Amino acid sequence: MENDEQLFCPSSSSISTSPLTIPEIAQIICTFVGPKDMMNLALSCRTMYYAMIVQLWHTLQPRSHMVLRKLKNTLEGRHGSWKSMDPQYSRQVRVFRWSSLKDDPTMTTTTTTTNNVNTTITTTTTTTTHMFLERPFFDHFLFPRLQRLEFSYAAAQDFAVAPMIRAARHTLRHVDLSHCYCLSTEAISGLLSVPARLETVILYGCGKIDGGALVRLVRQHGATLKCLRLTDITDVVLDAIRQHCPLLEDLGLEHCSEDGVSEAGLGRFSQAAPHHLSRLRLRDIANLTTPHLGRMAHGLVHLDLSECARVRDLAVLAPLCPALQVLCLAYQAGVSTLAIQQFALFCHDLHHLDVSGSNTTEHVLLLDDALDPSRLGALRELNLSGLEAQLSPDLLFRLLTLLPSLNELCLGVAYDLADAVSILDQINHSRQLYRMNVEKCHTICRIDS
Repeated sequence: MENDEQLFCPSSSSISTSPLTIPEIAQIICTFVGPKDMMNLALSCRTMYYAMIVQLWHTLQPRSHMVLRKLKNTLEGRHGSWKSMDPQYSRQVRVFRWSSLKDDPTMTTTTTTTNNVNTTITTTTTTTTHMFLERPFFDHFLFPRLQRLEFSYAAAQDFAVAPMIRAARHTLRHVDLSHCYCLSTEAISGLLSVPARLETVILYGCGKIDGGALVRLVRQHGATLKCLRLTDITDVVLDAIRQHCPLLEDLGLEHCSEDGVSEAGLGRFSQAAPHHLSRLRLRDIANLTTPHLGRMAHGLVHLDLSECARVRDLAVLAPLCPALQVLCLAYQAGVSTLAIQQFALFCHDLHHLDVSGSNTTEHVLLLDDALDPSRLGALRELNLSGLEAQLSPDLLFRLLTLLPSLNELCLGVAYDLADAVSILDQINHSRQLYRMNVEKCHTICRIDS
């Protein structure tokens, strides 16, 4: 197989005694050139053209359908005078990212007249281009050396994703198809019969992929998998993870029903969980209990137990994971004053805490007692949305003035905005430290963060 230097080596007529013709030196120079200047340099310097386009095409992250169409035209060879110098761009792509969140918004302005008064209404909508879903459009997006594929598009179809994966099945290391709700087993079929090499597989929301295919995927790549995130699995898949993924560091499971993942299945997994686990996200797992977590919490730096109704005594977990940095307990019935105090006591590096919506009648969360700033000195992000009734002005004032690292404090859209602004006025009276981000669910943000 040709290497990159062979594909992008200048023609013999351009070779000179200049050190720029040495590929290694040209690549070093590329590291000092910003992304916006790479194209200008590529188009103005024939010698550096080849080195620059390797960098320019390494990562494709189109931010709109218009950019996708431009990429298609480029891959088809519509380059005018540059066509003679056109290398095989597709062989240079190592990372391809696409998300529907990157779509271009379209502004629509409507003017109406009422009682001789003109009223202008401006709305923002997201354009959806049918061309994106047409098979011919993706015939050109086959990158044989792709290592990282991140594809998050709710309407994505198998015929768009499957060919990309098949074309790069021997080089892919990272596959993220989160929130591609329409994909079926066909989308990942190219990964089921190649030697183990995948390190990351994220299939959140891909509920149409057959459980048997997930088992085959885990068995095929378990020896190299370090990150695995799945939705609505069964005991069979969980057992396969336990048996075939000894190097797993990051495990995410969500929306697993009582019939899907049983208490016994969780028991088997927790007793023989991979020893390298450092990130654990178990969201809405019906049969998950505190004893299960007690066997998996050792060494964790990231723990998400949101919406796990049967996890009650959270306080006993805190001493087991003193290195914890991120703790998410959103809509978690087991949150209590004691639990928060214990995590604050044992986890000195805790910098993200989310207890949004965790207000329950069984475990009354007394925030003033639980959130002691003297024990949460490392905290950078705190989410208290849904707890508006328990947020006293004094508590907010103390958190904002006594936590030097706090960059974001989310109050939730139901918190009285006037009260929050009044507190900010008191804190900012001598110097502007915080601002209110209304669009981010009434989040107080540090200005210099």
